[in-house]
Amino acid sequence: MRLPRRWLCRAALAALCLGFAAPLVHARAGGGHSYSGGSSGGGFSGGRSSYSGGSSSRRSSGPDFLTLYLLWASRNPLIGFPLTLFLLYLFFVAGQQGHSRHVGSTIRRGVEAQASHLREAGFEKIRARDPAFDEAAFLRRVKNGFLKTQEAWSRQDMRAVRAFLSDGVFERFRIYLEMQKALGFRNAMEGVSVLASAVIQAESDPHFDTLHVRIDAAATDYDVSLEGRKVLRNEMKRQEPFTEIWSFLRRPGAKTLAKPGLIEGACPNCGSPLEIADSAKCGACDSWVNSGEYDWVLAEITQACEWKPLRTGAPIPGLADLAPGDPALNAQFLEDRASVAFWRWQIAHWEESAASLAGVAVGAVTAALLDSQKTDRALYKNAAVGGVDALAFEAGEPMDRAHVQVRWSAEKYRVVDGEAEPDGQAVCCHVFIFGRKHGVKTDARSGLRSARCPSCGAPPSERTQAACEYCSAPFNDGSRDWTLLEITPRGRWRMPAMASSAARPSPAAPSAAAARSSWDGPMSPGDALAVLVAGMVMDGVIEQREVDFARSYARKNSIPEKRIEALVASARAGKLEVPRPSGPQQAVDYMRGLIDMSFADGTVSNAELRTLLAFGERMRLPPAQVKLMVNTERSRLYQEAKAALKRPTA
Repeated sequence: MRLPRRWLCRAALAALCLGFAAPLVHARAGGGHSYSGGSSGGGFSGGRSSYSGGSSSRRSSGPDFLTLYLLWASRNPLIGFPLTLFLLYLFFVAGQQGHSRHVGSTIRRGVEAQASHLREAGFEKIRARDPAFDEAAFLRRVKNGFLKTQEAWSRQDMRAVRAFLSDGVFERFRIYLEMQKALGFRNAMEGVSVLASAVIQAESDPHFDTLHVRIDAAATDYDVSLEGRKVLRNEMKRQEPFTEIWSFLRRPGAKTLAKPGLIEGACPNCGSPLEIADSAKCGACDSWVNSGEYDWVLAEITQACEWKPLRTGAPIPGLADLAPGDPALNAQFLEDRASVAFWRWQIAHWEESAASLAGVAVGAVTAALLDSQKTDRALYKNAAVGGVDALAFEAGEPMDRAHVQVRWSAEKYRVVDGEAEPDGQAVCCHVFIFGRKHGVKTDARSGLRSARCPSCGAPPSERTQAACEYCSAPFNDGSRDWTLLEITPRGRWRMPAMASSAARPSPAAPSAAAARSSWDGPMSPGDALAVLVAGMVMDGVIEQREVDFARSYARKNSIPEKRIEALVASARAGKLEVPRPSGPQQAVDYMRGLIDMSFADGTVSNAELRTLLAFGERMRLPPAQVKLMVNTERSRLYQEAKAALKRPTA
């Protein structure tokens, strides 16, 4: 019978500990030897010598375990010598494994401590502005809003929750529902229950307070036809758990309400009941209620496997250059604006028309879309946004520019002879570049109203409008607000020269922009999985052990099984669309992101290391370099974790 290695290690450790303990005790008692003065009847100077009678002396003078072992080994050197070396090796391995477990545990606890410190620091800033803020009360409101949103979604009518949705989130829901109706089905969410909720990150800056809430829920999720009510998916109506991260924003001047607010369906300014369609404006006091000026607004919904903790405090390159002339300029507004533009870009693919982009983009963007559709018409189903992050700002003439990254994934289809054919999975990262006339200032009261007339604030009655129907102000020329100038894949994007000179990264750490991006800095679990699967096919062969590891990784990080199956199937067919490194440095950046993700639980397992080495081989990174990167990251995380654990907790 073959004993497990850990049992052998423990047995060896116990044997050696017993063996080494005896000479240490005897050395203190008798000058380094087992017996005192050579007499078999001599007693100890301490320890057991306090026992009365001769029995104590007789027990203590007998041969110990190590002595018997050494005598046996010396008489049987052919067996004893190699066995001794083997036991010492096992003792060494056990010590190494124990140290490794300690380091892993420290990193894991340190990461949790760092997250807790950041969270509490954010809460302290929010409470300094709003002493009445109560986390438990806020979470009760979030639960209420979550349930109302699921109900509105199932009805395909979001008016009941429009008031607390940012323009970007509302655009997402509206376009999703239009696509569903065009395909003749409705997604139903029945029996929705919130199992748990918690604020996992809190932030506060001069422009917004932000709370990221993890919501663990369960529901019966199925599709039903609009005609005939036939169940099209999940016919057995099985209830399944799911987890989402809901991000809420609020302007710094807003205070906790002592009365019902947006989530409850009341105007947070005047208290009147809200009857809102698309305008998010109170009919009684004319307040734009979803600006964040009065109450919390839902600014983003992210699947758990696509979310990654935000590294707060990292400056956005170029923002400081524009801030003196525009103190109200903020990343949150641009990110919501990018969300609006992204979803209109998606529906433009779907409709084979650029009309939906007219209100947010210049003609060059719409022309580029139409040109691409002539030669290679593609559309996307079930698109999901993993994150929207401002990467850089740059001042210039005639326009200042803002670069905003959108991470997203979807099922890709190609339209051939009028028929949409499946074309694999798309895991994409694009940079949306916006422009605004130099010298134009941000309206401090606009908040998250990113799809409004920048002149009079009126909402467009149709998203195809390029100018305001009330004041005739253009939406898309950059004369009053940010307009979309260009959409470029992340792999082809380059940091603007002015911004990069202001925030040059050190060789050991990614830049501020990289820390916020998907492919150069820390990756979400979903990003990492897609990159790993894409790496599997670089040499044209996917080994089964790699597929097994990918499935194990997906389960470990709560990534749906159907997603890994879809990614692998697309990869095998050569249809997995994932950004790839454009050169050696970007390959190193990708590897750094994968290593960072692998350390999420404190350690890089042997299976994970083998996968990283295989990925590195395909990226032409030598194994020694990959191992050095792993050890360097491990050391850095360990030191950071020890420092975090020393800090007092709130």
